[in-house]
Amino acid sequence: MSSGSRIFYRRNPLQTHYSAENSSEDKYEKNTKFEKITGVELEGARRDNTENEGRKKDKELLKKRRAEEILESIFTQKAEKKRS
Repeated sequence: MSSGSRIFYRRNPLQTHYSAENSSEDKYEKNTKFEKITGVELEGARRDNTENEGRKKDKELLKKRRAEEILESIFTQKAEKKRS
């Protein structure tokens, strides 16, 4: 009995079977021009950047509201009577 010379393994379907393909017969266009594409153009704006922009807008709105509330509260205060 020979030592393992007759053992055949099943081919893994996820691996490329190189003897089955012949890439030299494929025809490709020689004058293809590839454009440079950034990740933002390809995938869109990053979520963390949009969230940071939204947070900045919220902070500005809160600052404006606080300033307006302070002014309104000054005008709405009634003269307090002194106790004596």
